Amino acid sequence: MWVRPWWLNGSLSGSARFTMLLTYHRQRSIFSAISHIHRMMSRHGKLVVVASVIWLIASEMVTAHRASSLVLLDLFISLCFFGVIIFSFVLSFADWRQRRWRALLPLAACVFAVAIFIPLGRLISYAIFDWSLVSYEAIVRQVESGSIPTSAEFSKIPQADRQARLAYGVFAQKDTNGVVRVMFFTESGFPALHSGYLYSSSGEPGSGVESRWPIVRKVKDKWFYISN
Repeated sequence: MWVRPWWLNGSLSGSARFTMLLTYHRQRSIFSAISHIHRMMSRHGKLVVVASVIWLIASEMVTAHRASSLVLLDLFISLCFFGVIIFSFVLSFADWRQRRWRALLPLAACVFAVAIFIPLGRLISYAIFDWSLVSYEAIVRQVESGSIPTSAEFSKIPQADRQARLAYGVFAQKDTNGVVRVMFFTESGFPALHSGYLYSSSGEPGSGVESRWPIVRKVKDKWFYISN
């Protein structure tokens, strides 16, 4: 039974009544949609969806700036989510008779979270790199100008560690051909996983870099993502 809203009984103008009526029906539509979604899944199914969202956010936060101290936390989160996936698989069978295709929604949420994990992680990593690039370029200019001395082999630049955003180590070289290369190590893992970014004034990473780093991916002119 529809109840006449109080504001239709007052002395509001026609346009004001129309605006409030439109707002009223929009709110009813939103509440109706929320109620429909609420009925689509069981309580356990909703918990699986929430767990999928929490896993995705937590894992992206950990992997966006990976560190050795967070390896165990990342492993714990992944193991917990693996348990959630198994539970959602079992739940899809348990709820099938009552909910039919809707019983697959919790499992679909898990699959969707896994599917977007890598592409979303790359977008976040690129955003962090763009934010840090200003500090990296400032160090590169100092190396190219000679204000930071380098040798023909890669050597650590301790004074640059504080300048480079989110980098725990900076190494630079100027080879016999005058090519300047600067490495910014931004992430580390267990047992010997490292990654970061490489600047090369020639626009090529160089054979020495490619032989040491299995993953070399160009992210910008003269800039490369490196990882082992």
